[in-house]
Amino acid sequence: MRRRGGSRGRGLGRRLLQRLRIQSHRWRWLGALLGGLKRVLQLEDTPESIARGVALGLVIAFTPTVGIQMVLVLIIHTLARANRLAGIAMVWLTNPLTVVPVYWWDYVLGSWLLARPRIPLERFRELFALEQTGFFAQFFEFLRNVGELGLDVLGPMALGGLLTGLALALPAYPLTLWLVRQERAALERLRRLRAARRARLGRRARRPACPVPPPPPVGEEPVRG
Repeated sequence: MRRRGGSRGRGLGRRLLQRLRIQSHRWRWLGALLGGLKRVLQLEDTPESIARGVALGLVIAFTPTVGIQMVLVLIIHTLARANRLAGIAMVWLTNPLTVVPVYWWDYVLGSWLLARPRIPLERFRELFALEQTGFFAQFFEFLRNVGELGLDVLGPMALGGLLTGLALALPAYPLTLWLVRQERAALERLRRLRAARRARLGRRARRPACPVPPPPPVGEEPVRG
């Protein structure tokens, strides 16, 4: 009976560890996302510039400009004096894994606002079956695919993307500004704590040790206080 109970316990333990590994693998993307956000908050720039970079990057990310988003970030962020690295991080929200659902949302929203009929999702996916690899080549291939369907697709997509990007950028600016300031305040508190600790350790190292009285000569009794 003991052996059976022990083997059953080990089996439950193995299944639990396996389930935990599966769950950690599923949520690994969240850790990567939070790590990327932390790197954005720790960029070497003013909080206002980083916040502008995030806000403008969100607007660009949701507009149908796949293929030239990086170029738009460099141009617009330079003119607006916004942090370019923060903008580049935001446009990667529309990556090869998310570009279809993001742009499909833009298209559905724009079609609903303009009261236009929609094409099926399968036909919409064909717009992003790009064979080119360069930035400009992908952009022109995307425009060529959209041009086959006309402005009935590009117009609603551009309208929905612009509105979605603005809706996200407006709260993202003050939120990013607050997060950057909080991150820097936390780092400053940590720096002060470490400096105070080093100062205490330095004072302890410089403190003179208590003098030890010499041993009494041989044959004499030590003086007792």
